[in-house]
Amino acid sequence: MPFEGTIGVRAVNTATDLNAIRVTNLAATPTSPAQTVLSPINGKRNQLDWLPSLTLKLRPTDQIVLRAVAGKAILRPQFAALNPAISQVETGATGNQGFYGTASGGNADLRDVKSTNIDLTAEWYFSRTGSFTVAGFYKKLDGYIQSDSAAEQLVASNGTLQTFLVTRPRNTSGGQLKGVEISYTQFYDFLPGPLSGF
Repeated sequence: MPFEGTIGVRAVNTATDLNAIRVTNLAATPTSPAQTVLSPINGKRNQLDWLPSLTLKLRPTDQIVLRAVAGKAILRPQFAALNPAISQVETGATGNQGFYGTASGGNADLRDVKSTNIDLTAEWYFSRTGSFTVAGFYKKLDGYIQSDSAAEQLVASNGTLQTFLVTRPRNTSGGQLKGVEISYTQFYDFLPGPLSGF
């Protein structure tokens, strides 16, 4: 019963040096015109991740292959999600639910998404041109990125610090992703005439 396996680990060091200008677009209010406020953002981060992986393959027969894969991975935030620009709309002290206004933008403080992955696959090659495969997967996620609204302190057009309801991409605490994939492939080379090989 042929058996193969591969085990390894990758060391990934991510060094981030962020120097940007936050662009805050303030909408016009009854007491002030629309304006743009620029403020510097500086941030440094150095993160070392160890990413182990294990791959196993077993062939109980010539037609059947069993595979198991386990490992850890990271996914960096998309560049657009890190954009520090913010757009604010002020409603004043009488704003909805006690907020001075609303705002939206990117998030320069996003962390990498980390995942622990397990994949199990059974493959049946019932002919030279056909196969049937069933695969199950499970991913445990940490820091999954999704858009969310939360209260934040921002500088209003009058120069004071106010509480806004800000929508931006944020890291969540965690989650799971699991499922099953089924695939079937076959060339119908036994059919007659022009249908052969369909």
